[in-house]
Amino acid sequence: MNLIRLLLILVLIWIVWSFFKRKNANKIKDKPNVKQIPMVSCKYCGLHIPVNESIRVGNANFCCKEHSQL
Repeated sequence: MNLIRLLLILVLIWIVWSFFKRKNANKIKDKPNVKQIPMVSCKYCGLHIPVNESIRVGNANFCCKEHSQL
């Protein structure tokens, strides 16, 4: 009788533990990224950089001043 009771308690603990583990895993997946900055590639070398750090000349984006002048 004591063995059956112990097994039932262990099964209940495992069920509760797996439920909370699954619930916390869903919280982590649902968090959106706070900042999503679009990336562009340098027309000269192809390096990907954030659009707010790029140098724009006409319709082209460059990673540095030297590449925009070449």
